[in-house]
Order: sequence, then C-alpha cells, then structure tokens
Amino acid sequence: PPNRVARSRSKLVGVPPRQEGPVPVASQTTFIARNWFALLVLVSAVLLLITGASYAFEGVGAVSTFMFFVGLGGENNVGSWWSGMLLLLGAVLAFDGYCNAAKPKVERRGWAALSLALALLSFDEVASLHEYISNIGVRYLVPFGLIGFGLVAYALVALRRGGMQTGALARIVIAFCLLATVPLQEYVQHNVEWQSGLIYGVRAVIEEGTEIAAMLMLIAVAAPNGAALLRDEGDIFAIAARYRAIALPVGVLLVPVLAAATFVLPYPPG
Repeated sequence: PPNRVARSRSKLVGVPPRQEGPVPVASQTTFIARNWFALLVLVSAVLLLITGASYAFEGVGAVSTFMFFVGLGGENNVGSWWSGMLLLLGAVLAFDGYCNAAKPKVERRGWAALSLALALLSFDEVASLHEYISNIGVRYLVPFGLIGFGLVAYALVALRRGGMQTGALARIVIAFCLLATVPLQEYVQHNVEWQSGLIYGVRAVIEEGTEIAAMLMLIAVAAPNGAALLRDEGDIFAIAARYRAIALPVGVLLVPVLAAATFVLPYPPG
C-alpha cells in the first residue's frame, strides 16, 4: 500500500513520513517563534498599504471608514494601537537587557533607560498625548522632549560604555533620527494643502513608514536580549517573579493614570 511504501522509504533515507491531518499546535507555535519579526514586518507593510489607499477611497462609504479605522494615519484606531504595541514590544525587549544579570551593570542601566524612553513613546502613541499637549501650546512639549532626549542620550552613552557593538549602536541612533523627523513631517501635514488625494496618501505613507521603520529597527536591536535572558534563566516567568515586589504595586498605581489618559482626556486622545 502507498502508506507502507512511504514509511519504508522514509526509514531508508532518514526522513520522517508525511503526517496527515492538521498541523499540530506546537508546530504552529514554533513557526511563529522563528518568524515573529517577519510577521511584524508583513503586518506593518499591509497597514502602510491600507494607509496610502485610504486617501484614494476617501468618501466611499463603509470602505473609506474601514480603511481609516485600520490605517496608520489616524488616531484612536487599529493603526495607532499597532504602532504603540511595536514601541511597547521594543521597551519590553530592552528591559530584558536590564534584567540579564550576566551583562555589565553600566550596559544594564543603558537598556533600562532605553526601555523607559520607548515605553513613554508607546504611551504617547496610544493616548495621542503630544497631539493633546500641542493643542494647548507647543511650548508645553519642550519638557517632554528634554526628558526623552535625556533618556536616549544616557542610554547611548551607557550602552557604549557597556561594550555594545558600533553597528547596533548606530542602528539605535538612526532609528531615533528617523523618529525626530516625524514632527517636521507633521508640521508639513498641518500647514501645507495639496489638491490631490494621491499626494496626501504618499505623504502619509512616508511619515508613517518612517515611524514604523524606526520602531522595527529598535526591536531588531533589542531582540537578542529576550533570547539571551530566556537561555540564561530557563523560564521567562522567573524574571517576573523576581521583580514582583516592584512590578505589582507600580502596575496597580499606573492603572488609573493610564485609564484617565486614554479615556478621560478630550479628543484627539482617547
């Protein structure tokens, strides 16, 4: 019979016989674990395409509404959530670098500073905080900008002193330089008018693509931290248990603050 022939052939060449039926859950999990970064890139690329196309379909009923709800060009939608989660993922992976006791202390402090900077950017992305503050007055953004600049500058110096390779350090610098161009692009968005929806679509793709490229670059630099920590600790939940005395009270205290910032503040935050 064919199945018996296949099993016999597999024994001869050392290849396991083909399994019939659905793919096991473990295999699916392994696939995601090996290709998670490629999946992030793929989803981001799809959202960028939707962002550009949304301007071509503007005013076309439900199609237009759906595209602007999913695209990266709006606020309080799927796209802004996705951007915020990319930044949060970068913050978590950077914090893994701080949690790894095998690293030099100065490098760990650098990862902690970078993690905090990315967590603040994630919060800003989800809550549209800088849009709200800029409506009150642009000058009120200065303190937040100084805090962010200070955290990133300290992180770069500490990571360099801790022995980070020049290539990885350069990618962090490039990523934040890309993010620094976004306010200038937003200024153009709010102060220049074009007659063509195509131009608006291209401009949105360039702006959001700049942000996404920077976020993915930061995630790629910080990703080895998670793998190294899991290899050294053997259990990812061991780290959470180690810092539970700090993490739990801080998390409880942050809940009302985050709820107020994301639901109570007037539009555009929400």
